[in-house]
Amino acid sequence: MKERLKRVNESIRERVAKQLAEEVSDPELGLITVTAVEITPDLRNADVWVSVMSENPARSMELIEEARPKVQQAVNKTLTMKFSPRLHFKLDRSAEKVERLNELLSNKKQK
Repeated sequence: MKERLKRVNESIRERVAKQLAEEVSDPELGLITVTAVEITPDLRNADVWVSVMSENPARSMELIEEARPKVQQAVNKTLTMKFSPRLHFKLDRSAEKVERLNELLSNKKQK
């Protein structure tokens, strides 16, 4: 990945994380972490990967999506680029996969 894209990804990740913490204060949200941002090479779209620790991850994603316009606006103001990428929030399930893998390995060791 080009160095510029890496810098833009990190800049967006930091701004989105800060803005979500400020904008979404609903107790249903649970604990969220912006794990990664992947911007397209044309800089028009960015997938924002979010890890959610809550009883209802689907509801948490709804709350994040409701806050998207304000988060998008904050990112647009922060970036000094010709085009600001459109943010697309996606649920990062890697923590769940790691937990499941650890569970399987633990069960295998016990046998």
